[in-house]
Amino acid sequence: MQAFIDRLRPGPRGKDYRDMTPTMNLEAFFNGRIEGSGMIQDRFGKVTARFLATMECHWDGDMGVFDEHFSYLGDGAEQHRVWRVHKLGPSYFEASADDILGLAQGFAHGNALQWRYRMDVPLGAKTGKAGKTTDRTIRLSFDDWMWALSEDQAFNRSYLYKFGIKAAELSCAMRKVGS
Repeated sequence: MQAFIDRLRPGPRGKDYRDMTPTMNLEAFFNGRIEGSGMIQDRFGKVTARFLATMECHWDGDMGVFDEHFSYLGDGAEQHRVWRVHKLGPSYFEASADDILGLAQGFAHGNALQWRYRMDVPLGAKTGKAGKTTDRTIRLSFDDWMWALSEDQAFNRSYLYKFGIKAAELSCAMRKVGS
């Protein structure tokens, strides 16, 4: 079923970036401090959130740890995630984080890197009739792309899907600090 849905989705394809440079080297780029800024748009293109992000990244052999912090502009919300990345081959990675469902799969394609994963995304609290407040989430599939622009700059575009239909997009410009 996933292969069928993938064929229907518009968007990037790994083969289109195979020969493009500079190469997106995950271990080299995500090593040290990364800063980013970005936004989330709903499926109609309306900006629904803006954020600043920082990541502290380090590698020990084929194992990487990416400590990621988001600060959302406007409502002041904060988000924290620690990715544990495992390099399984020259162009294949797997990663996990506490709020990611199962494993994220990463594929290097020349100057691009693609991640695929699922996540329960917070929607905020809902107060029921009895006055009880519960946190709401929506389960989304991510098709996450990063392109190397230079040795110290990259651009991230994530396509978020619900039932195979695009629900939102996230865009983020990233740069290595101190390189």
